[in-house]
Amino acid sequence: MAKHPPKWHEENLVSHYELHPKGDCRQHWNDVLGFTPEETISIDRYEDESRKIVRDAWYVFDAQEWDYRNKWYKDSCIYYIDDRLLRAITIYDRERGDFFKTCYDYHFAKDGSKKGHYYCMKDRRSLGGELRDTYRKEVSSLVDASISPHDENKRIKAGSFREIPNGNK
Repeated sequence: MAKHPPKWHEENLVSHYELHPKGDCRQHWNDVLGFTPEETISIDRYEDESRKIVRDAWYVFDAQEWDYRNKWYKDSCIYYIDDRLLRAITIYDRERGDFFKTCYDYHFAKDGSKKGHYYCMKDRRSLGGELRDTYRKEVSSLVDASISPHDENKRIKAGSFREIPNGNK
């Protein structure tokens, strides 16, 4: 866990806000936060929610993911996942400390794939433990997996995955 709450770089915050709660994932964020489809989540709320994920995470791990676009492993990041399956990813900068890389609504279909209908909040509440198990299995399936340039699932570099006890749950 971060000793001090991570910070957002302003440009990165705006970019990820536009992409996630204000962009294509608006419906998911509205559902998770209890907003109506017509409402818009503010950038301040997005920033607050990202800090809340770090604070309340039930699952935290450190890993390097494969970047298919650039064909290399990304820098090691810390992944925080809360009960709502919101995911905040932070990276450490020696000069500036921990900062947010992104924050988004992690969703996958009821068959476990990342395609199709996502679990709405009603489903997430009733399937809490089951969703946690599904999430852990999905992350585990990515560790030490062979890299295929045609596989749309991200893979985690062998030896880079480390669960971090966080004491939150």
